[in-house]
Amino acid sequence: MTPLDLVRQWTKRLPGCYDQLDELKKADIPWPDYCELPINAACTYLASENMSPGEGASLTACWLWRQNKVIYRFDEDLTDTLAEQAEHIEDTEVLPAELLLHPPYPAVYIKAPNLIEGRDGFFYFVDYDVNRDNTELSIQWLMADRVLPQILHLIPGGTIKECVDDMLKTVLSGVKSGPELASVLKEAATLMQSEMLKAITLLLYLVSQNADITDDQPYRKKRRSYIADTKQEIHTYSVGLRIGAVIRKAAQGTAVGTGLGSPKRPHSRRGHWHHFWVGPKEDQKLILKWLAPMYINADCAKFNEDDVVVYPVKAPK
Repeated sequence: MTPLDLVRQWTKRLPGCYDQLDELKKADIPWPDYCELPINAACTYLASENMSPGEGASLTACWLWRQNKVIYRFDEDLTDTLAEQAEHIEDTEVLPAELLLHPPYPAVYIKAPNLIEGRDGFFYFVDYDVNRDNTELSIQWLMADRVLPQILHLIPGGTIKECVDDMLKTVLSGVKSGPELASVLKEAATLMQSEMLKAITLLLYLVSQNADITDDQPYRKKRRSYIADTKQEIHTYSVGLRIGAVIRKAAQGTAVGTGLGSPKRPHSRRGHWHHFWVGPKEDQKLILKWLAPMYINADCAKFNEDDVVVYPVKAPK
């Protein structure tokens, strides 16, 4: 299933659903600027149509994504490198959750089929839970025959690790069962935590590193004034074309002589995040940068990662 397939499925299942969400967006109900339309609104609408409110996140993702139809297609080797980095959760101990509030579009689709087996990629958008007054990161994994939602509560002033740990604690908080079932549930929750961290690592790369994002259609024609939900409306960006080539060359490269004996086998030190604050205390800005893996004793090209994006940091409500 592709993102466009899912968009069209909703049109067939519930004709006029996107028009209804357009009208709900115009309603005089206050919510934060970072949220186009809370999932709660879509849930209420689906309930009024005698459909499952549990699909509200999927409908919201499609409604948001179809407005721009942007796909970021990650290089497979870059994806593997970032997924490996995600296993080191200490990388997220100090990164503010605020960084996840700045997607390049209201909703984007990340295509990375080798990130998690059986999943083509995921929708990503920021939601506001009206009932709980929470800011949340909504991940909608796209599988061959269904959509798998995951939600991450963004703790005001918290770090990404604190948010992910809170998700794990919340999943397990209502568990009242015997030792065997509790062990199974804990294992499932830990797997969910790992999946969320992998998605977050790709998102952090997307918002912090622009130098290796290539527009696949730089000369595309101006968009129509109406949305037709056709393939021609999809706008793709390739992520990691250059760094992916460097990773592949390093992995396949030959050993490099040091002049002090036998040639040394090439290897790498994993990539990591680097961030620092700039500006006066009352108006601080956070600079986030992904430092690419360092290739040791490898005869390969170097990759310049000097471009960064600066975001003003304010705690979510």
